[in-house]
Amino acid sequence: ESKEARWAVSHAIDRQAIVDVIYEGLSAVAQYPASQYDQDFEPRFANMHDTYSIGYNPDKARELAEQSGLVGKTLRIITNGSTKYNTMAEMIQENLLDIGVNADIINYDQATYFPTIMDAANFDIALFNPAAPSMLAIDILANYPVFVPLGWTGPERDRFGELSMDAISTFDKTERGNKLYEALKVWVEVDPWFALSEVVAPFAQSPDITGVEYMIAGSIYYQDIAFK
Repeated sequence: ESKEARWAVSHAIDRQAIVDVIYEGLSAVAQYPASQYDQDFEPRFANMHDTYSIGYNPDKARELAEQSGLVGKTLRIITNGSTKYNTMAEMIQENLLDIGVNADIINYDQATYFPTIMDAANFDIALFNPAAPSMLAIDILANYPVFVPLGWTGPERDRFGELSMDAISTFDKTERGNKLYEALKVWVEVDPWFALSEVVAPFAQSPDITGVEYMIAGSIYYQDIAFK
């Protein structure tokens, strides 16, 4: 309910450690609430708030946790049961303990997890990987808070919804980028979700085949593939 408490959690998480352990150093710490590889990413979107520009800072996190009354509380971290997210949850649990906040980890299976995150009453922290078939950040940022409600309500949510939906329906690239920028100002201040890292998506192909072309969002035209 408190953005200061959310800032505390964001500053508490050692995202570089997550990159190093979960992705073996092959990923990168996120710079804003979506992927910097989205087609509509602009450098001005990066590090717009202390949670991104400063990032991991246990002292700042502890100060914010005390200020918001988070110290001594127990948060519920939920995952989809995968090894990657289980390990990530354990790392976050340790980070939170460092600032005086406890956490219980609850693991679901993937089939159960998806409907579980649709109700913000089921968790305090949920680990999730959003994506957009169009590879547009505005797709994710405008649609996911509607799809996954997050419990975010109030005038800031209304303002974000107005800006983001206006942006997603704007054809002109420059105008759309400006609207997305204004929407992001609201987002990073409220911190309804905090981006941890880029997701590694490796592709491999046999040298014995031709015609492999990766399209948008990693799709492939399989009919064009043939053996040499």
